[in-house]
Amino acid sequence: MRLKGLVLAAGEGSRLRPFTYSRPKHLIPLLGKPLIQYPIEDLVVAGVRDVGVVIRKGSPWFGKHVGVVLESGYALWIPPGFAHGFQALEDTLFLYLVTKEYSPQHERCIKWDDPELGIEWPLKENIIVNEKDRKCPSLKDAEYNFEY
Repeated sequence: MRLKGLVLAAGEGSRLRPFTYSRPKHLIPLLGKPLIQYPIEDLVVAGVRDVGVVIRKGSPWFGKHVGVVLESGYALWIPPGFAHGFQALEDTLFLYLVTKEYSPQHERCIKWDDPELGIEWPLKENIIVNEKDRKCPSLKDAEYNFEY
């Protein structure tokens, strides 16, 4: 994927005082939206097959998945106890909204194309998978940290 844009949201915002005494400059509202929302809306593009897989051990839905093709402006919420994967169908900028800070020591993975999952990925050829994800085990061999 080529880099399509970089949204900068740093600095003290000293040139915008007194507005930035109580909030970061990128969160100052303009016409009903925080300033940072304008460039993000311009950058987020459609064309993503997004999938969540239930990995809660003991769940009657263990190994089942839900998947959608996202259009611009839509999102799929992936709750705790689900694995997440996506396939970009075109050059895409992906925006993650999270509820907690990233914790590398808790990260786990499962093989993206594990036949037991039965996920229908739209693209079948010329798939780009990063090195870390190529090493993921199948669902039956994976380590889990969620209980039902």
